[in-house]
Amino acid sequence: MFNPLASLHTNRTDWRVKVRVTRLRPNNVGDVQQGFNLILLDNVDYHIHETVRPKTWVVLEGNIVEGGIYEIFNFHTNHANGNLRPVSSLISVRFSEQTIVQRILGDDWSIPINKFEFVHLA
Repeated sequence: MFNPLASLHTNRTDWRVKVRVTRLRPNNVGDVQQGFNLILLDNVDYHIHETVRPKTWVVLEGNIVEGGIYEIFNFHTNHANGNLRPVSSLISVRFSEQTIVQRILGDDWSIPINKFEFVHLA
């Protein structure tokens, strides 16, 4: 059983989601890479921002590709920071060393390839 991204809140860490990674971008501060930013999209067309810290990315590198479908569980959720909100979701995801990311081979056409929205930059 998977949790819809829209149901995520900050009171637990035992989430289990099935998502497509629609965007995967390095998070650079000057010339220093600070991990990666991902946009995750589920089968009800809800997307959420995810941040992977450098030490966690080392474990996952090569296992996450843009466009891939994944089952992800045991991750943290936070309230989305106004400066780091590339999507309208009020919750963001943060992987930890306990997070499990399993690629699902093939494609799941119930999860859209992309989603577009205008986000107010307050």
